[in-house]
Amino acid sequence: MSTGRTNRRRFLKIAGASGVILAASGTGYMLTRGPTRALRPWEQAGAERYPDPMRAALSYAILAPSPYNRQPWLVQLHGPHDALLYCDLDRLLPYTDPFNRQTVIALGCFLELFSLAAAQAGFAAQITLFPEGDPGNGLDKRPIARLHLAPQPDIPKDPLFAHCRARRTTREPFDMGRAVPAEPLARMARATRATTSVRFGATRDQAEAEQLRQLARDGVHQEFASRTVRQETADFMRIGRREIEQSPDGIAVSNPVVELLQQFDLIDRENMAARKSRAFALGFERMEQLALASPGFFWIATADNDRGSQIAAGRAYLRASLQATADGLAMQPLSQTLREYPGMRKLYVKLHRLLMEQPGERIQMLARIGYADRVPPAPRWPLEHRLRATGVS
Repeated sequence: MSTGRTNRRRFLKIAGASGVILAASGTGYMLTRGPTRALRPWEQAGAERYPDPMRAALSYAILAPSPYNRQPWLVQLHGPHDALLYCDLDRLLPYTDPFNRQTVIALGCFLELFSLAAAQAGFAAQITLFPEGDPGNGLDKRPIARLHLAPQPDIPKDPLFAHCRARRTTREPFDMGRAVPAEPLARMARATRATTSVRFGATRDQAEAEQLRQLARDGVHQEFASRTVRQETADFMRIGRREIEQSPDGIAVSNPVVELLQQFDLIDRENMAARKSRAFALGFERMEQLALASPGFFWIATADNDRGSQIAAGRAYLRASLQATADGLAMQPLSQTLREYPGMRKLYVKLHRLLMEQPGERIQMLARIGYADRVPPAPRWPLEHRLRATGVS
């Protein structure tokens, strides 16, 4: 037997024995082996690096969460106090998010973090949504919002801003022996009330939590049954430190074993999406484990599902996540049962029957919440990469 074939079999055995997780919600890179350049935006945000107020506020806004960490924001500057926010149409998720709802929610998260950062620097963020018209069912090249910073030295500074660098999405099992107390959930509810037209909800008892765990698990099953969704997930994985540094978006997957397997060309996106592959089986098991290792849940709902409501849901979710961070809670969105592709319809209806309070209400975000070890931040493109060139410097 050739040496190359022997090495390949040896490393495949290592991959199986070590449980390398290559799923969307799988374990991320280890901090000691992780990227460096891709994490710098978390350290560099603020006026020390960006002295003009617009760039300084935007440098915090790019730390907002987004589906698959696609970072869909694109900003055209018009001086130190004015800008237009666009959606980068190359960063949409056509199968996972066919109506761009999750993307618009992410843009709402961006706008809320922008506002918090502006206030911290003594500016009121004046945001005009859809200045050239509402995009309706599909996003287009028109701006999402017009941004203006008005000096206001006495503007109240929101204490939630202090936690923006510490906020994380935790793709790890939570401690099932430690229930989430009512007090931090109440504080999260109060935090979202600064955003109008949304409703915050959270699990009230273990019976309801168990129903949501089972629904979340069923959503994982349905998602893995869809070849197109599965492949879209695999396409946006960044495997190993080199890929993460080159493209600091998507789902970062890197640890010492992954780095070794990558050197021997034993990881690729085709086998990650193939139902009979070991990588697929491990990913499915991991996703199911995360859904079931969820002591509690919270959700954000709106009375309707227009684009303005989706923006409001994103702003509320960002505030809820910062309050959770302040209270030492871990959280992760579980969006499968909220997605609009046909195969998810039955679970979508079942979830809404369980959680909605009024006819026509839309559950915009569902997240698991609990306690877990701290994880590193997700990679980010630097601010400069998310700016659209203009004639104004």
